[in-house]
Amino acid sequence: MTKDSDFKKLVRQRMAATGESYTAARAAMYRPATDVDLPLARRAFGVKTSYAVAFDGGHAPGGIAAGEYLFRRMVARGSALGHFMENGALFCLRPSESGTAQLAYATPECDSIVELVAAARAGDEILTRLATGAQESLASEGFSAALAVARLEAGQSESYLVASAVAPERYLRLLEPFLATRWVYGRVVALPAPQATMAAAAFADDRRYRRLKVTGAGPGLSQEATFLGVAATEQVLRLAESSAEASLDDRGYTGLTGAMRIQRAYLAAARRIRRRPEDDIVLGAWQAALENREDSQAATGGDDSAGMADLGQADTSIATASQIQTAVDLPPQTTRARLRGLFIKTAKDHRRNFTVDWMHLKLNDSASPTVRCSDPLRANSEIAERLIMSIPGPPA
Repeated sequence: MTKDSDFKKLVRQRMAATGESYTAARAAMYRPATDVDLPLARRAFGVKTSYAVAFDGGHAPGGIAAGEYLFRRMVARGSALGHFMENGALFCLRPSESGTAQLAYATPECDSIVELVAAARAGDEILTRLATGAQESLASEGFSAALAVARLEAGQSESYLVASAVAPERYLRLLEPFLATRWVYGRVVALPAPQATMAAAAFADDRRYRRLKVTGAGPGLSQEATFLGVAATEQVLRLAESSAEASLDDRGYTGLTGAMRIQRAYLAAARRIRRRPEDDIVLGAWQAALENREDSQAATGGDDSAGMADLGQADTSIATASQIQTAVDLPPQTTRARLRGLFIKTAKDHRRNFTVDWMHLKLNDSASPTVRCSDPLRANSEIAERLIMSIPGPPA
């Protein structure tokens, strides 16, 4: 089913911002970008993971939740809800359904899936370091409670850069059966299917790009599962950006047998798209995962429920320890995250007052104008680098 309401929401938001009629706003959002080749040869990816933080036993501080206690170690005065770091990532507190704030870590924009895996694992490393420091602070303050941190089972979302020249309905229509069956190579059981939407918040120049968000993806159980889940999803996006179609029958896709049939149809379609060097690795891994699932099913006599062992239990290292450590400290050098990370580090080193978000860089103690970085795939910007070079000078 096409998620028509998602696109209508984007159109209405443009109407409110521009004063255009519905027809004009819709037409503008469909305006082709002549300088974007399809399917996209490069794409920006991001993963946001939520963490549950709790005081575990013993005497705990009163009047502050465990997540807030941990968060305040990174953010001065603990008042901000979001904090961009020198590696280009966002560390934030986000409200939960229970009303208790939860910690979340959003990776910087990556244009390599291996780099994305490293950036996601860097979030785990950063949270582990913060928890260790917070535990020491608890003890020094006379509290005996332990601090427990864990990924939330359904607390992960994925972001993908997509082309504005492609109708949102085409992306969403092709993704629905795929996401409903993606669990076959990355999950223990078939959880509720992830949902794809077009994110309304500004992230890039909408004349060229939009951001597609997949929610309810669940945390990657291994580096291999994260890599394959994102890589195969990107192949479906490339399918939407090409003239190829996946041959999906109408027999449905409940159960392992139906899910496998759908996934094989998508894999076959992906093989017909113009290839990049990295695509052969992705398609090979995708096929191997499906074959492993079939072997598991055969070993259990065709019992679907018994054949759902997690393919990621024996974790294949996609990102090395060195790559993960680099991602803790440095942003990707091939996306606009490079500019954000360099700006933040330089401003902190010189004690300057600044504000950043995904698209903007601003020195608050200067008359310099806000710099807008509207292309997530652009790692160099003369105006941004000029702003960064001005930081060592005195505040205005």
